[in-house]
Formats: sequence, structure tokens, C-alpha cells
Amino acid sequence: MELTEPPPNPLSFAAGLGGEPAPHRRVGIRMWGMMTLLIGTVSNTNIVITADGLSRANPLTGAGIRSNAFQKIFPLPSISIAIAHHGFNILAGDPVNEFLQQFMTNVEKDFTAFGVHEITIELHKFTDSAAKAIFANPTNKGIIGFWVAGFSSEELRPLLYEIWWKPNKHCTEKHDLIVFGGDGKEFVRHHIEEFEKDRSKCEEVSRYSLEDALKFHSKIYEEAEEKQKQGGEKIFGGHQHQLVIKKDGWHWIKPPQALKGID
Repeated sequence: MELTEPPPNPLSFAAGLGGEPAPHRRVGIRMWGMMTLLIGTVSNTNIVITADGLSRANPLTGAGIRSNAFQKIFPLPSISIAIAHHGFNILAGDPVNEFLQQFMTNVEKDFTAFGVHEITIELHKFTDSAAKAIFANPTNKGIIGFWVAGFSSEELRPLLYEIWWKPNKHCTEKHDLIVFGGDGKEFVRHHIEEFEKDRSKCEEVSRYSLEDALKFHSKIYEEAEEKQKQGGEKIFGGHQHQLVIKKDGWHWIKPPQALKGID
């Protein structure tokens, strides 16, 4: 299935919600597959992605990985592109990191010659059957989603695409400027509303230096942590990791930890 070129969204909620905010959920009642806080900014010169490390198993089936240090950002070797993951952490029977490693090794193509959109298309093809198999189980009500972000040689500025699957539905979206993903975004709802009301604040992101972007991510993440604490919930957390992508390559600001169980 070919992915069409969607129009960009300057401010996106991501996490498979098609740009629409999730309805408020009562404290203590949450679908197990909907954890995570992902923050993405796309400026003219860099992309920064921040992710938490919390991962849980399905309480009904026991499937999945329980960890405080689950890696959700995966830079690709030799190119200025990375994949970020949210949602179900087991695909085709393998942890998502192993699934993505298979994607890189089993697809017999030279990814160094691919752009962001081309890799998004290939990842969609590779994931589609595994994602649909998960939702064939009626107890699985969450989401499977990937961000593909970075620089394409033919583009003047970086790009960020998202592909996601939910029961009986899947989509691809092109995001621009600011992206929030996962259920943890409910804790930054006031920022989302502020950006929606004042487009100029959102567009400031396009001019962010790396220092500006890192300050923004730190502020958003810390505020989300505080609001989560006040609400007595545990939607995201664990080891935070953060990646910067520039035209000449990527590097970790906060690298992931080795996978470990929840304390």
C-alpha cells in the first residue's frame, strides 16, 4: 500500500489520535497499551525527540514488557534519521527494538539512499501485518505507532512522519513544528491549547536553536511530571532519553539505559 503525501500539521497530538485530543480519562482507569510521553520539535536546523522509559504488560494476558528503561527512540545507522515508538511493545512476538532491527536487516534495500518518507513507506509495509494481528485479539484496545524523523537529501528542512494502527484503523500523518505523543500529553494540555490559540508561538519552534529546543523539552517534560504527580497517576516515567538529529548526523543528549524491569 502506497502512503499518500499528507498535509503537515503545525501542532499535533500524535499517538494515533489524528490530531484530536483524547477524551479525559478518570484517574486510575487507563488502557494498558496507551502509556508514554513523546515530545518532538522540528526546527529549520534540527529535530529533538524526548521519550520516557515506562513500559507495561497487558494485565489480562501478561503479554508485553514491564520496564522503567524501555527504549523508545531508535536512530538509524549512517543516516540522519531516527524512529520513535509508542504503543504496544511486542510486535510479531519480538520486543519492538528487535522488530526494528529485523526491519533494518530484512528489508533488502540501501537505507542510506532513502529519505524520511521512503523509510516511512517501507516501515509501514513491514509492520502492517504484525499490527493487524495484534488487534485481531479483542483484548488489545490500544495503539501501535512510529515516528520517522530526520533529514532527506532533497528537502530543505527536516521532516517528521507518523504511522499508526488502532483496531480497524490505520493512518499516516506528516507533522510539523511540535508533536506530542502518548497518553502523557494530557499533562501538557494547557500548552497545547496555548499553541492552538496563538499560531505565532508555535511557529517560533521553526527558528529554535538546539539550545532553545532542549530548554523547551526540559520545561515541558518537567511540567508534565509535576502534573502527573499532583494527579496521583503513573502514565509515563522511568528513564528519560533524548536524541538530536541534524543534517550531518544524530547524537544522544540523554542516551537510553540497558533494558531492566520495573523497580
